[in-house]
Amino acid sequence: MTLGKKYFLANSRDKILILDKEEYRFQKFISDIAGQDILSHNNSVSGIIKAIREWLTKITSKQIQSASFIILQHELFMKQKAELCEKNNFDVNDLSYKDYNDLVKDFHVEYQKSLLNKIS
Repeated sequence: MTLGKKYFLANSRDKILILDKEEYRFQKFISDIAGQDILSHNNSVSGIIKAIREWLTKITSKQIQSASFIILQHELFMKQKAELCEKNNFDVNDLSYKDYNDLVKDFHVEYQKSLLNKIS
């Protein structure tokens, strides 16, 4: 999320997005986050992707792919994650943040190449 925010916003300190599995659950125990965007994700990956994508569309003028497209890319990445780990000599069950980020970048580059190959 931090990487996405840095990409989409010049000043990434302006706003934050808070995700919770249930709408308004946070109000039971946190009172000092007034003014921040708080969205529910229903405890699902697709819900998290949709919430982050919708939030980003409100705070940036950059074009963002549809939630369904991002969800599809995520599903493809998850199916290839073990293979990518093996290729990079990573343990799929013990990935650091940097390792995971590198895998996502590798996947994205390979995905873009495959799209270009289909066009050619």
